[in-house]
Amino acid sequence: MHFTLRCKDIPTTLVTSANPKRMASNIAAVHETLSELEEQTLADCLADYFPWNKEESKATWVDIEPQLYWTKMGQELECLRLYPGYKGEAPSSHEQGK
Repeated sequence: MHFTLRCKDIPTTLVTSANPKRMASNIAAVHETLSELEEQTLADCLADYFPWNKEESKATWVDIEPQLYWTKMGQELECLRLYPGYKGEAPSSHEQGK
């Protein structure tokens, strides 16, 4: 939670728990200061798993997944058009707008 709460670009952080004591500990954790080890671990995780963190042009999912989706969709629909018996991964008829 410390990462998301520090990041001004993340407007909302959701936390949920069915256990009231666990939720209280989550809220308390927000007000605690991270130890040096925790700060280093956070920095290591960001460096290892989000190496593009400081590169604005690479720090977005916009147009990445939709582009891959529509490429695959186009391939599947073309196969359906060319090969009427094709049983690939194309969406069902209601998803195609039929």
